[in-house]
Amino acid sequence: MAKEKFASLSPTASGVAGAILGFIVGLIGFVWHGMMAQPTFMGMMYRTFSYLHPGWFLVILLTLVVTGFVFGYLFAAFYNWALKKKF
Repeated sequence: MAKEKFASLSPTASGVAGAILGFIVGLIGFVWHGMMAQPTFMGMMYRTFSYLHPGWFLVILLTLVVTGFVFGYLFAAFYNWALKKKF
């Protein structure tokens, strides 16, 4: 079997892609749960929670964007580490 060469990933670019994905998921959640009034677990547990409340929406959106960036960055960093490691 021939030895294959794989390209490394840019952690920053992967993190930005994860942040964009988190932003899109946040907007989809706003439309689905907020504007279409579909139930959420948070809404079932806490009756005062609503996606339409600007404060909650911004907290959720910021959390999804930051989490997406961190996971994207860590994924690329781990992938690059695994490429360099000799198995």
